Amino acid sequence: MCYKTPCVTAKKTVCEEDAACVWSSYSPSAATAALVYEMSTAIFPFENVTCFTIGCFTCDAPQPGIRVEFVKGYLPEKDSLACATCSAANVSLNFNKETGVLQMGPATSRSLLTALAGLSFITQTDDASKRTLSWRFGTTADGSDATTCTTGPHTVDLVMGHCALLRCEYTDASKCTDDAACLWVGGNMDPCTVAPCVEYPSEKSCNRDEACEYSVDSADAGCVLRRCPLLETERECLVEDVCMWNAGACVDKDCSIVDERCACEQEKTCAWVALGSQGRCVGEEFGTCPAMDITVLLSGSVSLSGAFARHPKGFYAIIETLRDWVTALPLTSEGSAVGKQSTAANGGMRLAFIQFSGTPAKNAIQTPAGVGASGSFSGKRSELTGDLIWHEDNFLQGGNIVTTGLGRAADLFSADSAAGRKRVLIVLSDTKIEGVEGSADAIAALRSLNVEVFGCSCTEVQYGSCPTLDIVVLFDGSSALSQSFGKHPQAFVGILEIFRDWLREFPLAAGSSATGGAQVLFVQFAGGASAQAKVNTESSGAQGQPSGVLSELNTDLTWHENEFYGSAGPSKVEKALEEALAALSGSQTRTASKKVVLIVAGGEISDASEVASQRSALEKIGASIFGVFVRRFETETDADKTALKSLTNTVSVPKDVHVTSVDISSLYSGALHTFCDANTGFGQDIADVSPTHNPCTVYLERSTCLEDSFCSWLDESTCVTTPCVHHTDELTCNADDTNACKYNQTMAECERRVVKPCLERTAAECLETDGCAVSDDGLTCGEKTCYHGSEQSCRSDVNDCVWVGGPLGCEKRKCSHKTEEACSANATCSWVVAGVAGEGAATFAKFTEVGLFPDHQCTASLCADASCSTVLPSTESLVVKITEGYQQGKDTLFCRLCLSLGIQASWDAPSSTLSLSTVNGLAVLSYSQALANVSFSTVSDDDTVRDFAWSFVGDKCATGKGSAEVVAASCQVKRCQYDAQPLCNSDPYCQWNVTTCSQKLCTHINSELTCGRQEECHWSVDSSEGMCMQRACAKFKDSMDMCKSNSGCMWDDTKTVKCIETDCKVMESCRCQQDSDCFWRASEGACVAVDFALCPLMDVVFAFSGASAFGVPYGKHPHGFYAVVEMLRDWVGQAPLTTEKASIGAQSVETSGVRVALIQFAGKRTANLVVGSVATAPGSSGAGGQLSGDLGEVAGDLNWHEANYKGQDRFVSRALTTAAMTFNMDSPKDGRKKVVIVIADGALDDESVADARASDPQCEWLNGECAVLPCAGYANEKCCDQFDDCQWDVRTSPAVCAVRPCVTAAGKDACDAESGCMWFGAPEKCVEKSCDLLGTDDKCACNADTDCYFVSAATGAHCTLQQYGSCPTMDIVMLLDGGASMSTVFGRHPVGFYGLIEIIRQWAKHLPLSKDTADVTAPLADTQTTRLSFVQFAGSSEWDAGDSRQILTPGITDPGTSGGRLTGSLSEINTDLTFHSDNPLAQGSGKAKKYLSAALDKAGKMLGTSPVDGRKKVVIVLVNGELDDASEYRGYKTVLNALQAEVFGAALSRAGTDAGAVSDLNNYVVSEPKEGRARSVTLDTLGEVLSSLCDPMDAWGQYLVDESTS
Repeated sequence: MCYKTPCVTAKKTVCEEDAACVWSSYSPSAATAALVYEMSTAIFPFENVTCFTIGCFTCDAPQPGIRVEFVKGYLPEKDSLACATCSAANVSLNFNKETGVLQMGPATSRSLLTALAGLSFITQTDDASKRTLSWRFGTTADGSDATTCTTGPHTVDLVMGHCALLRCEYTDASKCTDDAACLWVGGNMDPCTVAPCVEYPSEKSCNRDEACEYSVDSADAGCVLRRCPLLETERECLVEDVCMWNAGACVDKDCSIVDERCACEQEKTCAWVALGSQGRCVGEEFGTCPAMDITVLLSGSVSLSGAFARHPKGFYAIIETLRDWVTALPLTSEGSAVGKQSTAANGGMRLAFIQFSGTPAKNAIQTPAGVGASGSFSGKRSELTGDLIWHEDNFLQGGNIVTTGLGRAADLFSADSAAGRKRVLIVLSDTKIEGVEGSADAIAALRSLNVEVFGCSCTEVQYGSCPTLDIVVLFDGSSALSQSFGKHPQAFVGILEIFRDWLREFPLAAGSSATGGAQVLFVQFAGGASAQAKVNTESSGAQGQPSGVLSELNTDLTWHENEFYGSAGPSKVEKALEEALAALSGSQTRTASKKVVLIVAGGEISDASEVASQRSALEKIGASIFGVFVRRFETETDADKTALKSLTNTVSVPKDVHVTSVDISSLYSGALHTFCDANTGFGQDIADVSPTHNPCTVYLERSTCLEDSFCSWLDESTCVTTPCVHHTDELTCNADDTNACKYNQTMAECERRVVKPCLERTAAECLETDGCAVSDDGLTCGEKTCYHGSEQSCRSDVNDCVWVGGPLGCEKRKCSHKTEEACSANATCSWVVAGVAGEGAATFAKFTEVGLFPDHQCTASLCADASCSTVLPSTESLVVKITEGYQQGKDTLFCRLCLSLGIQASWDAPSSTLSLSTVNGLAVLSYSQALANVSFSTVSDDDTVRDFAWSFVGDKCATGKGSAEVVAASCQVKRCQYDAQPLCNSDPYCQWNVTTCSQKLCTHINSELTCGRQEECHWSVDSSEGMCMQRACAKFKDSMDMCKSNSGCMWDDTKTVKCIETDCKVMESCRCQQDSDCFWRASEGACVAVDFALCPLMDVVFAFSGASAFGVPYGKHPHGFYAVVEMLRDWVGQAPLTTEKASIGAQSVETSGVRVALIQFAGKRTANLVVGSVATAPGSSGAGGQLSGDLGEVAGDLNWHEANYKGQDRFVSRALTTAAMTFNMDSPKDGRKKVVIVIADGALDDESVADARASDPQCEWLNGECAVLPCAGYANEKCCDQFDDCQWDVRTSPAVCAVRPCVTAAGKDACDAESGCMWFGAPEKCVEKSCDLLGTDDKCACNADTDCYFVSAATGAHCTLQQYGSCPTMDIVMLLDGGASMSTVFGRHPVGFYGLIEIIRQWAKHLPLSKDTADVTAPLADTQTTRLSFVQFAGSSEWDAGDSRQILTPGITDPGTSGGRLTGSLSEINTDLTFHSDNPLAQGSGKAKKYLSAALDKAGKMLGTSPVDGRKKVVIVLVNGELDDASEYRGYKTVLNALQAEVFGAALSRAGTDAGAVSDLNNYVVSEPKEGRARSVTLDTLGEVLSSLCDPMDAWGQYLVDESTS
C-alpha cells in the first residue's frame, strides 16, 4: 500500500496543524547555506493553472511558448526554477541564470500549461525576502508581441524552515525503548524523551560519557545509551550476549571482573585460565594467549579525519575500537612503573601506544610523563584508557611516515619489555605507509628483540582488492533526475550526496604520482538538441582533472549540484565520453592505473547507438566502461527496462559484468560499496580477477588479435573490441555480415567469426562443420537455418523455426503455409479442416491463425527517401487494423515473432488495432519482417470475411490492404509417413499398427479449447510443443480388465469413455487407502485427492483476467486465457466439492468440502473514461456465477467463460467488489475459510484497487438484502454495554454498538477457528478467550496457550494472561471522577464517565481476581491475586461549602454489590460498576468542582481493613481536570503513607496532555518517590495503561512488581 510521506510541506501553518509534525527553523548562521526548498518542499506557484482557465484559445492550439520571469527579488546563482512535468509534456526549457527568465516551449496550450503546473521554485539562500513571479504567452523567445491572454503573477513567500517529524513522541514504553534515540522516563508530561546521549555531536564526545556509546548498527549511526545498564533485571540482562549481571546491576560483558571459576564458566563467552595455583577469567577468544607485551603503532594520517563507513571520523573510530579491545583483554593489572620488572610472566598482557604521522615537527608521539601510561607498557586499564584519550585529543593529521614510529617502538621494547614475554608490534594504517626504506636500523633492532610484526590496513575491507584507479564518473543531468526517487526529493542531489558519502570511505590517492588509491573526476551530461557535458574547472575544485583530494572532490560535487542541467528529453552521452577520454589520456592520469568510466543514468540514453567511436577510443587506452541505472522505484517498470537497455549498449563487454540496475536506496550497497569486490560484476573487471575477455589493446600483433573472437584489427595498426559486441540479441548479431558476427550460445554474447564462413567451405567441409548445411542441390554450403542451442531462441527465429528437442534441436517448421493453395502445392503438407460437429463457437480457436501478409517483402519503395537498411526513429510505428467484419472479444491480431525483432506489439481490442513500435528505433527491414508475421485468429463461428488495412509511419511511407476468410483449418505436415517402426514410434504424433504407421487419436486437433472439449483428449505440454493427445486411460476404453490393471486408471460405467483417470471422490475406504494418490478422510467418510487432504471447509472465488493480452500463445499453450480455464477445469475435477447446488447460497450446511465461484475481470479505457467490468456466467449456464459445489454447474460456468472471453484491459477492482458481495450473499458465517484467488497475465490497470470490504460496520448482507446487525439499535454506550453480546466499538468512526467478538460463531469448530475465542460454559457457547476459564489445576492446558501464564503462588495456583503473570497479591481502590466534566464527549465515547466505567469493566474481566466476595474479611495471603473497590468522587459550589462528595455501593439496598468493600468477585465488581454508571454524582451541575478529599478518606479506611500480610495496597486516582481542594489532602495522605499504600494518578484527557491535572496529582496526591506515578492518558489508552500494571518496565509497574516474583 502506498502512503503519503508525513510532514512533507513547505507551509508552516500546514505543518503546525499536524500533531505529528514540528516546524524546525533554519539558522541563518549555519555553516552551510540552508536548502530552504529542496524538491520535497518546493513551492509550485502555478499548480492550479489548467488549460480550462484560459479563455482566448483552444487547449490544443499550438503556441510559441510561455515566458516565466522574476518580477521582483530574484537572486542570481541562488534562485532557480525546475519543472517536474516538462519531460512528460515534451516541453523544452531554457533558463537564463543572469536574468531569472525561463522560456518554455513551443508546444500546444495544453502541454505548456501542464508544464507550468509542475514548475517549482527552489532556492539555496537564507534570504527570506519575497520573490514575485509572473508568466505569459509570447510569440518570441524574448517575450515580445505577447498575446493578451491570461497572465499569472504570483508572490512566493519564503519561510526559513522545514517540516519534520516529532521525535520521541511515544506514549507506549516498548515503542519508545525500541527507538535508539529515545528514553522512556514515564509518568510525567513527556514519558518518552530524547535520550541524553543523542545530543553528543561526535563519536569522540559520545564515548567520553561512560553511559553512552556510538552505535553503527543502523544507517542513522549516532550516540545512544549503552544497552546493558538499561536492563534492570537479571533475567533481561542474561538474555544479551554482550551483557553480564554483576553486583546487582547489568554491565557490559567483562570477564576479568569475575574472580570465581564456577561463575566464570557459567558466562557464555568467558573461559577460566589456570595460572599456577591460581587462575583468572578471560574472554574465551583470549584463552590461549601467552604473556605478551604489545605495541600498537597507530597512523595519525590526515586521511583518517574523513568518514569510514558509518563512523564520521576514522581516527576516532579506531581509538574507540582500541578502547573496547583494551576492556576485553586479559591485562596484567600492573602499572607502567613496573617496566622490565614485570612479575606477571605466566599470563596477561601489557600494551603501549605510539601515533605516527608526517608533520615536520612530530613524526611520532607517545603520552608524556604523568599522562596515562607515560608512553610505556602498562597492564592497567585506567592507564591505557588515559593513553587513548590523550591520542584522541592529539590527533596529528599529517602524512603517513612510519620511520620515527618504528624507531620508538624498538626503543620501547628494548627499555621496558620484560624477559620471557611474547613481543608483538601491530601497525594500523588506512593508506600506503611511507618511510619504510629509511627504517632499516629500527627494523633490524625489532628483529633482534624477537618482535613479531603485524600490519592492518584500516581501509574498508571491501576495497582491499582495489588496484590503482583513475575513475571518471558521468552523471545524468536530464530532467528525469529532477523528480523524487525513493526517499530522495530530487534524484540528482540524492545521487551526488550518495557519492559524497562513498568518497569518505573510498581509498583515495595521495597524489598524481601515488601508487594505490583512486583519483576521480565528475562529468555531468544531458541531451536536448545536441549532447551536452560539463566539468568544474574552477580553481577551488579539481580544475577539471582526476583528483584524490577529498575536499576538491566535495567542491566538485557541490558545483554540479548548483549547475544541474535539468534538460528535458532523453540524455546524450557522446560529449561526456569525449571528456572522459581527454581526462584519462591526460597528464594527471597515472600510467599503471586501471582506467574506469562509470556512467550513472536515471533515464534513457538516446545516442547509445551512436557512440561506438568514443567507446573504441576509450577501449584503445585500456579503459573499461561501466553503467549504473538508478531506478525511481524498487520494482522495475517498462520504461526502466528501455532505459537500461540503452545504457547496456554503451558499456564494455561482457555487458552483464559492466552494467547493473538498482533503485536509489541500493545505489550505495548494490554498486558503490562493492566496487572492487571480485564476487560482483564490477569487481570481476576492476579487481582484475580472471576477466572473461582480455582487453584487446594487449594484442600487439594482427594474428594474435584476430585469434580473439571479441577483437578486431583496426587501421592495420591497433587491436580494438569488435563492433559485434554491441549487438545484444541473437537476431541482429547473426544478421551483421559486414562485421562477420556470430552469436555465441554458450556465452550469450555476440562475437566475431574466427573461422571460414560456410559459403567458403566445400561440401565435404560443410558436412563436418557445426552450423553449416549443404544446399538441396548438393553444390554449395550455407549457414544452417534455425541453428539454435536453446528452445527460446529457436521459437523466436523469424524463419518460423520449431524446437523438436533431442539431437535435432531446432529445425525449420515444415508446412507453415497460411493458405490452402500454398499448402496443397507442397507435397509434404496437407490442408486439414479441424473441428468437431456440434462444437459451436469452439470450432474456431487459435489454430485458425491466418497470416495476413505472408509474402510481404521489403522494397526500396516501402518508405520514401529510405532504404530497407535505414533506421527509423522510435517515434515511428506500423499499424494494422481490422476495418470490416470485426468481432470484438472474438477476433485478435498478433505478431508471434515481433519480440525477437525488438518490436513491441500492442493489441487494442476496442479499436481493433495492432500497433508495432520500438523504443530505440529499427531499420525498415525489421518492420517489413514484422508485417509479414502479423496473424489473425478468432474464436467466433461467424465466417464473415474480415478486411484489414495497414499503414507505415502514419501513411508517410506506405499503406496496404488485405482480407482473410475465417477458415477452421491449418496446413499440417503429412504425418506418420514412415515405413519403419522405430521412426514411427519416435514421432509423438504417430503409432505403429502391425505393418503401418498411423497418426494417434486427438493429435490432429490444434486447438487447446477444442481438445479439452473431447472426453477422450487432453492438451499435453510434455512434448516439445504443446499438442492434443489421447488421455492415457482412454487407450483402455474397450477393456475393463486392462483399465483396472493400469495404475492411475479406473472404470466408470456412467462415462462415454469408460476408462478414466483415477477419481478419488468415488472410491470407498479400502480402495482409497490403497491408492497413493488418494487420502481417506475418516471424519467425513470421504476419499479425496491427496493434494486436497488438508483442505478445510472453503468457499473459493477465482477472479481471472480476461485481458486481450491473454489471448496469445503462453509457453506451450496456444491461447493463455483458454489454458487457464482448462486448468481450472482440471482443478475443479479433482477438488472435493460439497455437491451442493448454487441455489442453496448462505444456507449451506456442509462441514467439509469446497464451493467455487468464477469471475472474469476486464474493462476498457477511453480518452476520458476508465470503466472496469466483470463477467459472471448467467443462471442458465450452470452456477450463474454463484458459489457452487456441484461439478456440473461449475463446468457449465467454465464453458460460458470460454465462449465469452472479454479481450479487454485488466481492471480488477470490480472483481474484488463482486467477490465480496458473493461472500456476503452466499457464504454462511460458520467459520469456513473464504478465499479469493486472483489470476492475472500482467500488471493491473487499476490506478488504485478499491477496498471491497463492507463499509458500514452496523450492517451485513443477509438473505439477499442489507440487514441491521444485532446491537446496532443501541444508540449510547451505557445501553450498549448492558447487554452481554454487545460492546461499544471505538475502532470505527463514529463509534457504534457492535456485536462482541466470538458471539456469532456457530458451533465449536467455528469458534475454535476464530482468533481470541474459546468454547466454554454450560450450556457451552463461544466466548472471548479468558485464561481464568482454563482452571487452577491444569498447568498443561494453561501453558499450551501462548497468551496465558500459569502462576504457582504460595497458597494456590491459577491461570492468567501473560501480562499479569508477575502481579503480586494486591488490594486496589480506584477513585473515579464523577464530576460534570465527565458527562461530555471523550474521543469516540459520547459520555466520558460511561466510557471510563466500561474500560474498567473490560480490564477487570481479565485480572487475576481472588474470587473472594466482599464478605470474606480474612483473605489468603501470597495468592498473587487482586481485590478491587471503587469510590466515586465529585464536588460543586452549589453544595455546602467545602463539600466533597463520594459514594460507594450500598450493599443493603443493592444486593449483589460489594457494599463499598474490597472484593475479588467479578460478579460483585460488575454490579458495583453498573451502580456507579447509574449514579453519576454531579452530571449536569453547572458549578462543578474537583473535590477529592472525601474519596481519599474513604480509600484510607478501606485499605485499613486490608490484611497486613505483605500484599500491595494500591490507590489509583482517575480524574479529568485540575483539583480544587488539594490543600486538604495532607491528613489523608498521612493515613495512606502509614498503610504503605502505593498511590498513582491518571489525568483523563480528551486529547493531548492535561498538564494541570498531572501537576496537581504529582504535587498533592501520589506517593513517594513521585517519578512516573502521575501520567496523562486518554480513554482510548487507559486500558493499555491498566493492563501494564504488573509490567516491571512500566512507570507504575516498577513500584508494584517484586523482582523475585517477576
